[in-house]
Amino acid sequence: MNIESERIVILGAGSAIARATARLWAARGARLVLVGRDQDRLNAVAADLVALDCASADAGVELAKMVETLGGLDILLLAYGVLGDQTELERDPSAAATLIQTNFTSAAA
Repeated sequence: MNIESERIVILGAGSAIARATARLWAARGARLVLVGRDQDRLNAVAADLVALDCASADAGVELAKMVETLGGLDILLLAYGVLGDQTELERDPSAAATLIQTNFTSAAA
C-alpha cells in the first residue's frame, strides 16, 4: 500500500494502537484526521485533531466534515470501545445501553 497519498480518519485516536498507527502513517506522509474524546491525549498524538464523542455525535454529519477536510477518504480506522463492568452491565440496563451505544451503534453509524 502506498500510504503517502492516503487520506485517513482514525476514530479512537487516543488508544495505544491508534496512536502507534497514526505515528507510522504520519511518518510516511499520510494525511490524518484524529478523533477522540480526550483532548489531552489527542494533543500528545498530533496537532491536527478533532475532539468528538462518537457515541453521542451525528456520525453522518461529522464524517462528512472529516472527508471534506481531507478532500476524500481512503481509510477509516475504528480503534475505540469500552469493556464495562460485567456485573454492572448484567444488573443495569442503562449501563448496558450506554455500552452498546459506544461499542456498536456509534461504530455502525
